[in-house]
Amino acid sequence: GKESIMGMDCYGPMALEPTQPGLFWYGIHTAEMLFAAMGSGCVQVSAVTNEHHDLIVGVWKDGRIGTIRGNRKGNSQFGAVIHRMDSSSFIDVYAQKKPYYASLLEHIMAMFRSGKSPIVLEETLEIIRFIEAANISRSSGRTIRLSA
Repeated sequence: GKESIMGMDCYGPMALEPTQPGLFWYGIHTAEMLFAAMGSGCVQVSAVTNEHHDLIVGVWKDGRIGTIRGNRKGNSQFGAVIHRMDSSSFIDVYAQKKPYYASLLEHIMAMFRSGKSPIVLEETLEIIRFIEAANISRSSGRTIRLSA
């Protein structure tokens, strides 16, 4: 479960779109992967960015660290490595025969039928705060503290 995860390193495409700044365009998907595994509790975010790549580092209140590598050059696939006490596991988003968009649509349809989001509102709000902090760090070069 999530309690055994010591950290996570995610990667994915991170094209930039002026109308959805920074991670709000394509980077949001990698941020959602990070929070799906790590859960809520991120208290600090810092970013390093250049023309081709971003590296976003989140520190959780219990000391765990999660990263996002956003690529605008080279690898445009999604993936991750989850770190546990006894091992690290590569997560290959493309390993299943069913495309990930098909699985996403199944969850979307279930949400529309039930009227209930599979992600609690508090976690959604924390993902948005994380992205806002990452965007501030991208432009300022500063580490951003999040209020708990």
